[in-house]
Amino acid sequence: DTVPAGLLIVSPDLRIRFANQKYLENTLQGLEEVLGWKLGDVLPAEGLEERARTLLDCSDPAASCCFETGIRGNRAGEQPVHITMTRIAPRHGEDRILIVVEEFFPDSSFRPAEPVEGYVC
Repeated sequence: DTVPAGLLIVSPDLRIRFANQKYLENTLQGLEEVLGWKLGDVLPAEGLEERARTLLDCSDPAASCCFETGIRGNRAGEQPVHITMTRIAPRHGEDRILIVVEEFFPDSSFRPAEPVEGYVC
């Protein structure tokens, strides 16, 4: 797994169906603490579940949004992150959401749960 960001795939019931190694390392969680669990229990970030539901309810099959927030990470205290969520609408089967969790660089500004450019739905 060489992706430099944490990745999650979430089902319509907002349960985690996939987590990559980078996500697990950054959040100090094991796979058994993530797979099958509700999104809000695994990635507690303000407004995250509401945004995920909005994406799933949107008529645009490629809807996406991004925002900045803080999560408990592998460092002491809250870690500022940039979250991008994109709806995955397969031809067959249930829609899913891909969540990309990227760390901020130390010199970046941080305002919890601030929407940033890119909200589509």
